Amino acid sequence: MRKLGLILLFVLWTGTSWGAWDASKPANDELLNVTPGLIRANWDAIATGTDAALTVTNAKVAAGAAIVDTKLATISTAGKVNSTAIVGLPSMVAGAGTLPVANGGTAANTAATARTSLGVAASGNNTDITRLNNLTTPLSIEQGGTNSTTKIWVDLTTAQVIAGNKNFTGDTALSNVTVVGNLTLGGVTRSTWSGGTNMVVYTSNATFAPPAGISTVFVEVVGGGGDGGAQNAGWGSLCGGGGGGGYAAGIVNVTAGVNCTVIVGIANGVSSFTSGSEVVNATGGVDGAVCTSAGSFLGGVGGAGITGMILVNGTKGWPGHAASGGLFINETGRGGDSHYGVGGLEILYLGVSGLAGSGYGAGGSGCSHAEACSGGTGTSGIVIVKY
Repeated sequence: MRKLGLILLFVLWTGTSWGAWDASKPANDELLNVTPGLIRANWDAIATGTDAALTVTNAKVAAGAAIVDTKLATISTAGKVNSTAIVGLPSMVAGAGTLPVANGGTAANTAATARTSLGVAASGNNTDITRLNNLTTPLSIEQGGTNSTTKIWVDLTTAQVIAGNKNFTGDTALSNVTVVGNLTLGGVTRSTWSGGTNMVVYTSNATFAPPAGISTVFVEVVGGGGDGGAQNAGWGSLCGGGGGGGYAAGIVNVTAGVNCTVIVGIANGVSSFTSGSEVVNATGGVDGAVCTSAGSFLGGVGGAGITGMILVNGTKGWPGHAASGGLFINETGRGGDSHYGVGGLEILYLGVSGLAGSGYGAGGSGCSHAEACSGGTGTSGIVIVKY
């Protein structure tokens, strides 16, 4: 207050007013000489900012001062501006840098680099998507997914457990399949069978001893083929062929250490595989009719699959065929076929016995025009065990 009083006293005393003090102007020399030193010192304090009481502070700036942006220098000192004071970033000029991801930015100045730094896939053609991990919503079937969080599709190259009922239509090939529960083939249900690659073939009666660790086996049986028709009197007979043996197949439960019975039908006999109360069997083909006079005689009917999951009848032996229309063609009946055999061929010559079938369970052909000739022999059946 003392300083301010002196200034006012000096103004009233001189009755004179002047502009701002400027000691560098020669025109102010007279003022310099007549102005008291105390006043000059106050002006120097204002110019140099050495007097704290005369320094411009935040409190002395009016709220409505409306300081324009051009009066503010670039703020580059760390921590100078609190982040809560930033209410908008309309644009970032070139060279201003990028806002780090840790601070809520993208660490990028283009959309493409932003997706890379944030790990976000592109829209449209997603060539940058190489994996889909931990999806909270399963990929739909329409999008190429399974619409499930579990493995519900059939893997074509690796082992897999497939649960629930499955229906197959058309021809289905099964190889090295393990079924947990029951397997239904041909409308007949059997217990499980692990489709192994071991196989035992029986062409005569025997027993099968299930190895340790084997609880089911797959069995195929073919009955014996029928003999071709024979002639025991007279001439001019064309005898029919024997029928082919029947076929049956199925899965059978077995117990390690408990033998199974194997029967192989010879001629027109039955073939079977028995394990406890379970049986897979098929009958043999019937012999061709015995020729007792001139003329054509019928062949024997084919055998039949009796018990099993797959049952197939053997084919019937062909009848003898007499010449007609003046054309000299006389032939005996051909033997019937089986699942694993081909019947003996028909005979075109006089006085010849029938031919045997080939393979397993095939019928023989009939004999031709002899006083006493034999029909072709039907081949024995077969039993095949796979485990």
